[in-house]
Amino acid sequence: MSRSGRDSNYRFESYTRVVLDVDGTLLLGDRALPGAVEFVDVIRSRELAVCFATNASFLSANQLIDNLQRAGIDARGGESVTAVDELGRRLLLQRGSAPIPFLGSGRAAAVLTHMGLSLVDPLECARGEKLALVVVAGLLPEVDARRVAKVADLLAPDTVVYCPNHEPGMPSADGLIPGSAAIVALMETHCLFPIPVATVGKPSAVFARAIDALVPTSGQTLLIGDGPDTDVEMARRMGWDSVLVDSNHGSHPGISTQAEFERSVSGLVVAHLRQLLAEVDW
Repeated sequence: MSRSGRDSNYRFESYTRVVLDVDGTLLLGDRALPGAVEFVDVIRSRELAVCFATNASFLSANQLIDNLQRAGIDARGGESVTAVDELGRRLLLQRGSAPIPFLGSGRAAAVLTHMGLSLVDPLECARGEKLALVVVAGLLPEVDARRVAKVADLLAPDTVVYCPNHEPGMPSADGLIPGSAAIVALMETHCLFPIPVATVGKPSAVFARAIDALVPTSGQTLLIGDGPDTDVEMARRMGWDSVLVDSNHGSHPGISTQAEFERSVSGLVVAHLRQLLAEVDW
């Protein structure tokens, strides 16, 4: 599910900002994908504004920059937005220092705690009562499934579940690693009702505003990512141009046919950033 051929609709000089997804676009695990290092170097040489934007549920902005730099990518401080950071900011505004029931991985908890949130064990704070809210963040393999079931028993139909994103998982060299949304999905198997989930990652307006606040621009934005329902959808909502990096080789959650794929993607589709460098007049 890809399109090839030089695309004359994309002109480098028309953009003032490039927003780059990370996992599946620039990195796969800790390895830079083909063309990632070179593409960022081209952006730097043209003095464009850059924002690295990820739905990762366990990485702070500084940790993300460190990961990119270790892979040889020219990433700099003050240029990254992560979903778990935005979740932390939202919770700080709404809850302040009040205790927050948390279910997830240790890495996600460490990011949120470092931001000043007071996370507590939902099994200990409930004391037999239903939870008003619970925060779910991290990767499913890092969470005890038995704890997920026990927390699910403490949910009510009006319990609000906060989650960094709605993506089913994170791309890796070994395939898709189930993420925060997968934890919520597992919780739902133990409930007799749908769980209302509040997310702050792509393609939400919350995430887009965070990008605009961190790396503002008065011109046109190009967003490049590997998610039709996250990256491409956010670009559509914001009026930005988009390029889909089809690093999943046509396999996207919720998309099973070529027709569905075509409907979900409005712009150029490439296999990797090396192909994008070759097909667009940069």
